[in-house]
Amino acid sequence: MMKNPSHPVKTRLTTFYNEIRTDTYLFLVSLLIVSWGVLDLTSTYIALIAHGSIAYEANPLVRSVMRIHPSLFIPYKTLAMLAIFGICVKGRNHITAVTRWEWFFKALIIGGVVVTTLNLYAAHLATAFILI
Repeated sequence: MMKNPSHPVKTRLTTFYNEIRTDTYLFLVSLLIVSWGVLDLTSTYIALIAHGSIAYEANPLVRSVMRIHPSLFIPYKTLAMLAIFGICVKGRNHITAVTRWEWFFKALIIGGVVVTTLNLYAAHLATAFILI
C-alpha cells in the first residue's frame, strides 16, 4: 500500500534521497556531479558575466557552443551532467568492481573543487586587472 498516493513524485524523490544518504556509491556519484557539473557551470557563468567574453572557457567544445550563443553552455553542461550521472548509475556494477573505486571518485571530487577554485581565482585576477 502506498503511503501517500496523491504525491507519487514526492514519494519517489524521498526514496531516492534516502538511498543517496545510505548508499556510499550514489553519494559519491552525486558529489562528483556537483563538483564537476554544478561548480563548473557556476564558474563558467561567473567568468562570462565578469568578462563578457567566452575567451576564459577552457573546453573547446563548450567554447564553440558559446560562439553560437553565450547562454547555450547552460543546457549543454546540464545535459552532460545528466548523461554522466546516468552512465555512473547504470554502470555501477562495472565501476564498483574496480579496486579502490572510492579513492578514484574522491580524487575526482577534490580535483573538481580545486579546478573550479582555480577558475574562479583566475577570473577574479583578470577582473581585478581589467578594473585597474
